[in-house]
Amino acid sequence: MKRGRWKVWRKPWATPLLSHKTASLLATLSFTLTAGVLILTQSRSAYIGVATGLIVLAISRNRWFWLSVPLLAAIALARAWSLGAESFLNSILMLDVTGTAAGRFEVWQRALYMIQDFPYTGVGLNMFPYVGDAMYPYFLSGPNARVPHAHNDFLQVAVDLGIPGLIAYLALLMTFCLCTWRVYRGSQSRSIRLLAIGLFSGMLAHQVYMDSPMP
Repeated sequence: MKRGRWKVWRKPWATPLLSHKTASLLATLSFTLTAGVLILTQSRSAYIGVATGLIVLAISRNRWFWLSVPLLAAIALARAWSLGAESFLNSILMLDVTGTAAGRFEVWQRALYMIQDFPYTGVGLNMFPYVGDAMYPYFLSGPNARVPHAHNDFLQVAVDLGIPGLIAYLALLMTFCLCTWRVYRGSQSRSIRLLAIGLFSGMLAHQVYMDSPMP
């Protein structure tokens, strides 16, 4: 009797919500929309983040994709050698309001000043441009530059929420990585493994985008 009830209970969960054709159509539409928005942003840091996520996703499917990592590193080193260190930094650190690599470093320096002065509470959400102009004027970008954020995810979290907020944010990231790793290594379902590595690759792409020095 219990066995029959168990079969009846399992059957609705075993039925897919969408057919394979419908799911493929929705996935194609979602990919097209997301790719279109990504192209329209013209954000190099977003491109690098997506490329990083795709490389990790490819490595999870085939270990031979590890060869792409030293290849990309060699290309970057060759580019830096041909341009020189300063010109290479300026070429990749093209900023919206800071102009050069020195300008970006000035923004990061102001973020560190805010963290030092407000280590426990931070300056508050979305207060970086106002506090920066009022208390830490920019010499390279001008006194009224109104730089919107710290151009670095970890610095921005520490500026907004203080050191305790940064610790909590890092704890959430580490917990997420640990959970996805355990699911990826322990699950016998191919779909769940793909979902886990896809979520991890997406989070990695987001972190690379947020922490990249490029716009």
